[in-house]
Amino acid sequence: MSATLRSNVHVNFLAPDYLDVNDYFKKVGAQDWRLKHYLNYRLETEDIIPSWITVYEDWFASLNIISKTNHKKIPVSVISFCKELANFSTFEGESILERCKEWYHNFYERYCDLQLTERVQHIEEKIYSSQKVIYSSQKLSELLQGTTIIKKRSHDDNDDNKAGPSNEKRSRHEDLSCESTTGACLESYQREQDELRILEIETEEPPIEWEFSAPKPNWLDKIAQEQQLLTSALFSNDDTKIRYELSLNPILWKIIDLFDQRTTNLLSENELSELNTTVSASLKNWTILEPMAERYLHSLAKLDGNQLRIIGEIVRPKGTHGAILELQKILNNIKGNPPEESDDDLFEDKSTFENDNKNFHEEIQLSTKDHTNADVAFIFDLIRFTCEMIAKGIPQRQNSERDIDMFIKRHIFSCFDTILDSHFGEVVSRASRNRRAVAIDAPSNTEGYHLDWMFTKHDLGKELYWGREFSLCERTSSKCEDTSKVLSNTLKVQKTLRDMHRNLIESISDESGGMLSMPVLHASTKLLMPGFLSSYFFLRAMLIVYIGGGFYVSANLADLYIPTKYEELESILKISRVMLQVKKLLSFTISRFKSIKNRAEKEKFAPGRVVIPARQQEHRSPPQKKNH
Repeated sequence: MSATLRSNVHVNFLAPDYLDVNDYFKKVGAQDWRLKHYLNYRLETEDIIPSWITVYEDWFASLNIISKTNHKKIPVSVISFCKELANFSTFEGESILERCKEWYHNFYERYCDLQLTERVQHIEEKIYSSQKVIYSSQKLSELLQGTTIIKKRSHDDNDDNKAGPSNEKRSRHEDLSCESTTGACLESYQREQDELRILEIETEEPPIEWEFSAPKPNWLDKIAQEQQLLTSALFSNDDTKIRYELSLNPILWKIIDLFDQRTTNLLSENELSELNTTVSASLKNWTILEPMAERYLHSLAKLDGNQLRIIGEIVRPKGTHGAILELQKILNNIKGNPPEESDDDLFEDKSTFENDNKNFHEEIQLSTKDHTNADVAFIFDLIRFTCEMIAKGIPQRQNSERDIDMFIKRHIFSCFDTILDSHFGEVVSRASRNRRAVAIDAPSNTEGYHLDWMFTKHDLGKELYWGREFSLCERTSSKCEDTSKVLSNTLKVQKTLRDMHRNLIESISDESGGMLSMPVLHASTKLLMPGFLSSYFFLRAMLIVYIGGGFYVSANLADLYIPTKYEELESILKISRVMLQVKKLLSFTISRFKSIKNRAEKEKFAPGRVVIPARQQEHRSPPQKKNH
């Protein structure tokens, strides 16, 4: 049975001004206090469309306030009507409530899923075609008229209900039809509103503060426009789920992920090629290791899994010295066997490639004196600890989140021990905290990200709790089936590496009074920030590079799979190689940071310096909606 206002005298009753209810109830007669009418009013009058929960709770709370107010100025029939409206068992039924709720959710999902690239293309057409803008305005006017007509029809239906209870069944049936029609109209109206608001944003020049003398890349404006669109969509939306999903796009945080499909869809093939070239130039010669480490990796690559196991099991009793002797013995035996057939025509540049790497294809002379080299010792130790982990059956058992860290990842990261300090176990990044502390909506007790591994240099930041931050590793899970969680934690690593780089720049700037010369400013792009994501027996090496204008590029360096059985031991050589390559990148960054900081200090009073762009304030990341 539908809620009925049983007195025609009070159909135009307005809530008193002293009640703490929505203004709608003070301006619209009681006959129109049904949810559908209130919903139409909010959608028509709000500049930013509120979420379903916001609208519904506001409506429900207002009805409760009116119905529980004991005052002679509020008629009994109105109080009874409000109670019936708020009671779903007698009101228009849960079906209408669910329809309203479903419509709202579907609208927001479509709004969120609309590809931003299509929206940008649509908006550009509006900018350059005045006829389309005029047509859009005309269509918007028609939609507004249609909404008014439908609302009037719903008012007329309600007048029919006043004649008596005989019309209630017909009224309820028509309510469903009217609700659906009104929803479709309002959805189109809201879509036009969104496009017109975006049009206003798009006609403005993206606020890129380009600090370098070199010309700004043309594609950066396109990225900046996308970042503006995301910002507008995020902070004009009240839906927690949609806000969280929008916040997962790295472009929102001025990070251009080369391996994110949203980036590849946005840029042309030539623009992506130019961006890749920028990253490649930053990584010049990063794959070339020290000759001694390269010799041993090349020699060990000739061994199969069983032979690598022999090497790994010798390291503990006989040390690196004994392992080198065993490797020499195995290589001599391999030399006596006929070589395997090779496909000489596989690569077109085979001769050029071999000439560039001829040092490693010639006879390699290994020396037992090499055991004192830190990189050589790291390679053999990693083989040893991997074999010990497999022998204990660690991969086959249940492991806690930190078990795998202790049994193998600690040894993987040990290659950094000669250049950085390692911290693990929920350490708080000060670089992250500095960024979050100046967020627009930051609370007074803001904390930084809690990291599983953080690599710092204490003597380069003695005033800091952990020292100067250079890299990190974020663990996602210790379960095989949760490997996909690596993707969900990628943004956390990207943002924190970005914050670490920003802290390095601010530290350099502080040495010279907040101003830097152009050579020093240009050199800041050469401070490369590698980091890691891990899940189960998987490790991903990543890189963050600053390109200017507050924007960073993110690239995946390598995906590494830690062996879980002896047959997979050959993959430990790839891990060793990549870790030593990342060590080389970090060594360069540390050395460059020292040099840049020293020059900035010497140029403290030199003419021609420029002020570095201030850290741009961001909002905090929206929280993920928890399922109860």
